[in-house]
Order: sequence, then structure tokens, then C-alpha cells
Amino acid sequence: MRSLSSIPFLAAAVAIPMLAAASSQDPDAYSMSVRMVTGDNCPPVCPCVFGEGPTYGHCLFAGAAIIDEGKLGSVSLKGVKWGIIGEFSGEVRSGPKFGFHGYYVDSAASPEQKDAMKRILNSSPWSDFGESKGIAEAPIDVQIGKTPVEKWSFKIGDKGSVSSEPLRGGVDPNQPIVIKNPQGTFPGQTEVILGRAQGEFKDHGKTLTLKDNSGEHHVFTTSGKAAPKN
Repeated sequence: MRSLSSIPFLAAAVAIPMLAAASSQDPDAYSMSVRMVTGDNCPPVCPCVFGEGPTYGHCLFAGAAIIDEGKLGSVSLKGVKWGIIGEFSGEVRSGPKFGFHGYYVDSAASPEQKDAMKRILNSSPWSDFGESKGIAEAPIDVQIGKTPVEKWSFKIGDKGSVSSEPLRGGVDPNQPIVIKNPQGTFPGQTEVILGRAQGEFKDHGKTLTLKDNSGEHHVFTTSGKAAPKN
């Protein structure tokens, strides 16, 4: 699972204020600028970002994000945290086969924000990742490093925690390795920072154990139409 501009933290500071806000006239329109960290069972430098299949035949991944700016209609999503667990197999370039996905919304969000996030995550393309295991509420903590090469991490309730340290570049070791125009990204994402992940995450009968496995840092802005209100 996979963004950023070549100076990632400036990208978050400069590009995010330029986020196209969801129209307050349309209660179903959303937009969000997101920073997310994920870990998966491939080795570092996951082949999926190049369009290949997962190293071990299937990719089990988990991640969490914080919304820097965002809206669904008139509901502000700024500061809301959410997470995901999922699994897929097959070549990414030709279209992976998703087995399942489950989402998490921070229990500290307001009732309006929880409802908004559930509507977004129940809409395409977020709902297109195989069998849905639903959307759970849980405490979510997301930590973003203060420099381009510091660790990012997340913790979701009692499900587990993951950290990822960016892989340093060879020309400038104070900058991470960034893949531009990768395959298999989140909607709106154009780059991904490669990392090395540690941690453990368990849910839906699956256990993701990370010991120097693939970590990825994602920064992206996306928009669309949320699922209708129940």
C-alpha cells in the first residue's frame, strides 16, 4: 500500500492548504488531505509499487492515517484519524485480487465526524478492496516524524502498533527514498516513501508480524462522493 513530493514535509505544509474543499452545497461531496503510514509482509522495497505481485504470494497490510484538512459537506474532518487492514494477491499491474478489508475510525472523533468517515469508507473506491469486515471504532494514535527521515507510527486500540523508518537515499542521506508514479497507490497518490517496518497487528483472524518488513509513508489528497446517509 503506498506518496509525497521530494520534500515531503514541505509538501504537507504547502500543498495541504491548497486542498479543494468539498462543496458545502453538496452534502455527499468529500475531500481530504491525508498522511498515512502502512506496513506489510513483503521485505522493504515492496515489489507491488513497481506493479509486481507480493513477494510471498499475498500481501497482508495494515495502516493508519491522519487527515490534515478535509470535509464531507459542511462537516470538518481535520484531525480525524482512521485505519485499515487488508489482504490481496496477484500482480498489481494487471489488477490485484483483494481478499478482505476492514476499517477503523478514531473513537475520539465527534459523532458527526464518525458518521462522515463511515460514509466515505463505505463508498467506492474505498469499499472495493474485497470482502468488507466493517468499520470499527477504536482509539487511534498516529505519529508523524518531524524530519524527513524520522519514524512514522500508529497504534489502533488493542489490535496492535506499527512503526516505519524511512529508507535513506544515497545521494542525500538526510532525505528518504521516494518512488514517483508508483503502482498500487491510494486514490490521488502520486509518490510513496519507502520504509522499514516493525510491529504486530492482529484482527479478523489475521496476524501481521513485522520485523524489518516493508513500510510505506503516504501523503495524498483525494475527493469523491460519499455513500448516502442511512
